[in-house]
Amino acid sequence: MKKLSVAVLLSAVLLILTSCSLFQKEEEEELVYLGLNAVILDIDAENKIITVNGVKEEEHIWAGAHIDCKGLEEDWKIFTAKSDQDFSILKFDDLKISDKLKVSIREGELNKSGTSELMKVEQIEVVR
Repeated sequence: MKKLSVAVLLSAVLLILTSCSLFQKEEEEELVYLGLNAVILDIDAENKIITVNGVKEEEHIWAGAHIDCKGLEEDWKIFTAKSDQDFSILKFDDLKISDKLKVSIREGELNKSGTSELMKVEQIEVVR
């Protein structure tokens, strides 16, 4: 009788452990591309949207992509680097047409570049 109850208890524990492991989702980490080169083509100051073209020989070249810059200014994610350790935080109004940028963007957002959807970026570095 004791062996039977121990066997049932072990079976129940194994069943619970296996079912719990099936419900755990493995989150795939999304790639973040750092420093993709772009040039500003147009600026929508009212909606804080910039239109950019990818430049150079990047694997992911986009043309006429719309980047949503809302929230970047508040989080200090628009900047220009003066040196490796010195940088200046910029405001959206500091951006100008034909500014060269280095954009950090997630892979899922980069896939929106061929559509009319707004792309959200991680940060924008203005190269001057």
